Amino acid sequence: MFNRMKTLVLLQLDNRYRYKSKRALIAKLAVKTGVFVICTLVMFGVLYLLKYVVNLPVTKDFLLFVLALSQYVGIAVTTIGLKRALYDSNDNAILFAFPAKHSEVFYSKLAVFYIGEFSKSLFFLLPLFLAFGFLTPVSAWFFVNSALMIFVLPTLTVLIAALLCIPLMYLSKFFRRFPAVYSVLLVAVAVLLFAGLTSLLVKVPKPLRIVAIYNTIINGIVKVIVNSNRFALFYSFAADILFLKNVGLNWLFLLALSAALLVCNYFLARPLFFRMVASSSENAVEKKHRTDYKTKGEFGAFLFKELTLAKRNIGRVLNNYLLLFVMPFLMYSVNHIFGSIELSSRGNALVFGVNMLIGLAFVTASNSHTATALSEEGGEFVLLKTAPGRTYKIAFAKIVSNLVVSSAIIVVTSALMFAFGSLAAADAVFLVLCYLFVNVGHILWSLELDIKNPQLREFASTGHFQNNKNVSASIVFGLVTALLFGALSAVLYLFMGVWSQMITLALALIFVAVRFYLFNLNMKCLFERIEF
Repeated sequence: MFNRMKTLVLLQLDNRYRYKSKRALIAKLAVKTGVFVICTLVMFGVLYLLKYVVNLPVTKDFLLFVLALSQYVGIAVTTIGLKRALYDSNDNAILFAFPAKHSEVFYSKLAVFYIGEFSKSLFFLLPLFLAFGFLTPVSAWFFVNSALMIFVLPTLTVLIAALLCIPLMYLSKFFRRFPAVYSVLLVAVAVLLFAGLTSLLVKVPKPLRIVAIYNTIINGIVKVIVNSNRFALFYSFAADILFLKNVGLNWLFLLALSAALLVCNYFLARPLFFRMVASSSENAVEKKHRTDYKTKGEFGAFLFKELTLAKRNIGRVLNNYLLLFVMPFLMYSVNHIFGSIELSSRGNALVFGVNMLIGLAFVTASNSHTATALSEEGGEFVLLKTAPGRTYKIAFAKIVSNLVVSSAIIVVTSALMFAFGSLAAADAVFLVLCYLFVNVGHILWSLELDIKNPQLREFASTGHFQNNKNVSASIVFGLVTALLFGALSAVLYLFMGVWSQMITLALALIFVAVRFYLFNLNMKCLFERIEF
């Protein structure tokens, strides 16, 4: 059984944990060790600033709050990923063809996600615990329990996520069948959020004197942390273990909870997984062609294909632009708060840079799905490659919808900022142009990453991506671009006044021109060489 499970796990992990030689393994371990040390130092620096500069109490309540929050986020992310891996993955048919039991296939998928969660705990939770222990006087048992905790907490995360996958799977099926309901719910949530946000911002005093009410703000944050810890549930037992309170009893509770979740998964999630995989729905769809097929132009045919695929999965399209939908709320809040503060010339420069930074960070982060646009062809890439069409038309058909949607949201966001008096007309126009130019450049950059390193086989075998390097690179490059433009725009605004906007706009134009040139060059050189 162990050998079969090991084989199934390695098949799903693919080449991520395989190394050609011992030297490569040692080099990888050295890099990981360096990353761990850096994470610990960064975490120590953050906690030090919070404790001695911000004057925020770094206590057990603070640690419990961060621990519970990180685990709830981990459960949400793992639930979405597990739902795809268990019920929507293309590799289920392949794995079930192996000489292994159905339960072994199920638990192998959980093991793959456990490895991912353990890796996250190793580079976030353990540095957090170590930094907290170095900064706060604790006993040696704190570090021992911290090391043990990073093995237990991922187990709870994965087992809880496996159970939550069940209602999520049925809910996603409902929304897939009735996409209009999903769209209406999103709009309703957006309206409620905007109304609630506006009611809160109205209460912000004008002028807002942060120094005068600083202690009140810190006390308010502490109250929020303490009140939030009421919903920490069993993670409060984990915090008690770290601080040597009823250690044996709390460890027994966590282990018993893990065992209970394992039993629930065995009797609930495991049979459902087998039933869903065994029941094929390929003949359940009856396509009704209500109109005759009409001949389209070369670019129109490729664009029609992309729009048809998007129409079939409206929920996924909306999720791709979720950050852009959040962007207007955040920009409105930030500018409303800044508008309540009496700012100096340096303050105005800071506001200018923050607007640039936040806007570009959200705009570029929403382009991460473009970094998998080509890889999502999977096994059908052969048909796309041999299609009688020009390469640049195939490529631009994949990004035109992203360009249109993201550009529209950018314009609407800046218009709202101007309408509510958060930005002057000239500043709003300038931000729109900068956002648009950098957005186009980053979209081209993201697709270029996919052309350089396509993941066709992974998508063809599983139907989804997990920890895709192109997506990570797209987000990192976008964040770096946002930081550079934010810092440059603030510095230029402070020292060059009116000319700063023209210079920043010129830099944005240069950025998009360079990205277009490099994208075109890589597309001509590499597209024809891509093999499945």
